[in-house]
Amino acid sequence: MPTKILQSKCALCGKDLEVPDGRIVVQEEVINGIHYDFDTEDCAVMFKKFESVYGNDFWLDITS
Repeated sequence: MPTKILQSKCALCGKDLEVPDGRIVVQEEVINGIHYDFDTEDCAVMFKKFESVYGNDFWLDITS
């Protein structure tokens, strides 16, 4: 079962996932067994590209 990273912002760009009218806009992805939320598919794709270049610990580096 994938690990869920609880967040209210995009895992890559930090944009709020809640839009002004109260809806939550989320592009959900499971990458290496960890569940991430993104505001757009473009951020999800870019995150995967960065991870492929920088390695599996990429998410630890950007959250530190």
